Amino acid sequence: MSTGFAEALAQCGVDNLDLYDAVLRSEDGSVEYGGYKAFNLVGIRKAADLEATVFNDPPGTRMVDASIESLAIDPDKAGGVLMFRLAEYVGAVVVHRKVKEFIEARDFPGIVFREPSAFVS
Repeated sequence: MSTGFAEALAQCGVDNLDLYDAVLRSEDGSVEYGGYKAFNLVGIRKAADLEATVFNDPPGTRMVDASIESLAIDPDKAGGVLMFRLAEYVGAVVVHRKVKEFIEARDFPGIVFREPSAFVS
């Protein structure tokens, strides 16, 4: 992520990023861009509301590896963390509405937010 994006997340109150200075460089070394951070989003939360989540399973069954039609998040299970990976699907990064609105107001290019209910797997 850009250094500016990392700073915006910190200003908003996201405090669980492990950040490292990074340089983007072409394979031949002829082009180099600074001002980036390699990062790890620390902490996974088991925050899916399984009662409100809509699964694609046949009625009355629960497969171990079920596909999801619509995901619901239980805010209490998030524990007040503003940004986290979802334990039920670690590829999903969940952000608090406060973070979403803060980032959208700064118009960072390429950032897309989706409602958890729009999640499909």
